[in-house]
Amino acid sequence: MIQELGIPEYHIQSIDIDVEPTIGDTVVGLVFSTIEVTNPEIREEPSGLVCEASIELELHPQREVENDNLESLYGTIEADLMIFIPGDIDTLGPYASQWEKESYEELDNDFIRHVESGILEDVLNPIGDLLSASFRGIVPWMQLTPREPIEPEAE
Repeated sequence: MIQELGIPEYHIQSIDIDVEPTIGDTVVGLVFSTIEVTNPEIREEPSGLVCEASIELELHPQREVENDNLESLYGTIEADLMIFIPGDIDTLGPYASQWEKESYEELDNDFIRHVESGILEDVLNPIGDLLSASFRGIVPWMQLTPREPIEPEAE
């Protein structure tokens, strides 16, 4: 988390859950995720940055994935949300400028982590709770935006 910025707020705009429940049987699964964060906008009142995010989750039965069968799909989840990051315009402005010139993925990793810091707890865990009787697999160590691999330092 970046100390100068407030805790992000996640406002769900829409959610689409398309699954085939299994009555009496809980499927242990794996989740493949993608996130797209777009349209950064600096706001003066309340002071902060607002952006949009789309999250797509593919739910797969674990035993099928272990057998290299990625065609077997338990279901999908799509969520659209607004993210508000409270903070000083002078602090957020450079991030918004770089974002508009380049892309979200090109931003500082600390800023990306800050933006996504509560998505798991505030968005994905409640969705997982809705499915918990039929599907378990939305895991706490799930990472949304892929990071560049860290290369070992040359000795």
